[in-house]
Amino acid sequence: MKFNLGHDLYEACRKNDLARAREVLSASTPECLAWNAPQSGWTPLHAAADAGSAELVDCLLAAGADPNAKSGAAADPPLQVAIHSMFLDRRAPSARYDTGKLIVSRLLASGADAALSGSQGCSAAGLARLYGDEDLAEQLDHALPPRSA
Repeated sequence: MKFNLGHDLYEACRKNDLARAREVLSASTPECLAWNAPQSGWTPLHAAADAGSAELVDCLLAAGADPNAKSGAAADPPLQVAIHSMFLDRRAPSARYDTGKLIVSRLLASGADAALSGSQGCSAAGLARLYGDEDLAEQLDHALPPRSA
């Protein structure tokens, strides 16, 4: 029986299953972190950001996941997926928002490029502004490299 560890890691992240993600990571190669879901093009890090799991995001970043991964149909990098998820998940909006801000901070600390544009054609700060969150937009603006004169 042949296993696809990239798919298994993605599914564990999508289901917010930290124990399974760690199990798969212990048996996998770095290529698993870059595996893309056929429909969305998302990597496991995209799925973890969408699931709203700071622990999974930390686990994947520590294993070497690319915080700027954009591939296939996934026009949004993980940073923008986390922002969308903060506002579109209505199951527990306050808790999801707080966890989303933590995920955004951790992605930025790991080198996520806040200037990358996504599916909305704007930077992460622009996306936060589209959702009406000026505080988050300012945090993201401060993460941008200074402009040269």
